[in-house]
Amino acid sequence: MTRRLSSPLSRSAGSPGRRIVRLALAISLSSAVVLPGATLGLAITSNSAQASSAAAWDDFRADVARSCRAAAKPQLMDIQLQVDPFGSSHHGLALLRGTERGTLAANRQPVRVICIYDKQRHTAEIGSPLPAAYTPPVPPETAK
Repeated sequence: MTRRLSSPLSRSAGSPGRRIVRLALAISLSSAVVLPGATLGLAITSNSAQASSAAAWDDFRADVARSCRAAAKPQLMDIQLQVDPFGSSHHGLALLRGTERGTLAANRQPVRVICIYDKQRHTAEIGSPLPAAYTPPVPPETAK
């Protein structure tokens, strides 16, 4: 005598309608086990994305401002600073404006400097001075 292997649902007595209801019940019960785990995973993910408080971001911006100002101080005076509120994934970013040290007062022109702050090392680097008044370059096809 050969036995057929089948699921417990197919062995249940009753009409095909009852089997469908039991199958739906089995699926919903198995979903009840899976969904709480998925919900927990979503809760953990959303909490980690919001792990930084407003105070932590304020501290980050203050650290970027302090480090960038210190990095630019040997090169610039009368520094004005604008910090990108969140930076990139690895860097804090700031735009500094000031006048170059070592130039005669009559020749001083405002310049801009880009500052990049390394979030892991907590160090800042500045780029070369750029003219404060931006003049876009003339495209090659219209140059005469």
